[in-house]
Amino acid sequence: MKVKDLHILDRHYCIHADGYLVVGTAKHRRGLSGFVTGWCHRNSDTLHHAQNFLDIDSAHISFNAEMVELESFLGGVFDRDHQEQTVYRWEDQCIVPLGRKITKDEAKALIEKISDDHDIPVPKLLWMPDTNSSSYEEETNKIRFGHREIISLLHEMAHVLYHHRRDGERYADHAPAFVFTAIELYHQYAGIDLDTLISTARQANILGDMKSIKYIGDVSIPIVEYAIANDNAPKPAHHNVRKTGPQP
Repeated sequence: MKVKDLHILDRHYCIHADGYLVVGTAKHRRGLSGFVTGWCHRNSDTLHHAQNFLDIDSAHISFNAEMVELESFLGGVFDRDHQEQTVYRWEDQCIVPLGRKITKDEAKALIEKISDDHDIPVPKLLWMPDTNSSSYEEETNKIRFGHREIISLLHEMAHVLYHHRRDGERYADHAPAFVFTAIELYHQYAGIDLDTLISTARQANILGDMKSIKYIGDVSIPIVEYAIANDNAPKPAHHNVRKTGPQP
């Protein structure tokens, strides 16, 4: 089933799945009755996990529940990391030049500070040769660090923090929720201007559809709210955001 087959009554954009939860009625009622909810990726028209309801109240109860508690199947449907290279280009072109070089001792101290500030287990730092390549191993909580500048370290710590906040649940590694987490750390620990971070990320189209966010969870609420408030795109009527999740 396709989203285009529905008359959309409401939708919510999820920054974790980089997709929409929608509720609507079928345009062509053959085989379908009442109201339909389902998920689709931001760049796709295919509707996943479609459910039928006889009345709008039942459909909206399901809509609200799924908006708050993401279905476990989403990790498999929305795990394609389609904006990974775009995030890397954004960082290389706009963010890394605003950072600085970092030593092994500084990197270790920064990892410990971020972990303490956010009450998460301290990942082990593996200081690799200067290969311009770094990664975070979720299973062992280790950062293999082959860069020599602070932005790349904060990028890996954003993976650590986001993984902890999502309690290990995975979607695309560089989905908009990860970008918001990285922005939080770049601002807090590298002192980069928040307007610069938000505006350049918006221009790179890696923040998702901010005008359709109805619920925030497991990211920095003030950061997302700031981005929404400074989004110049038209917003739908009654744009009320429900708040939850850890504060920065």
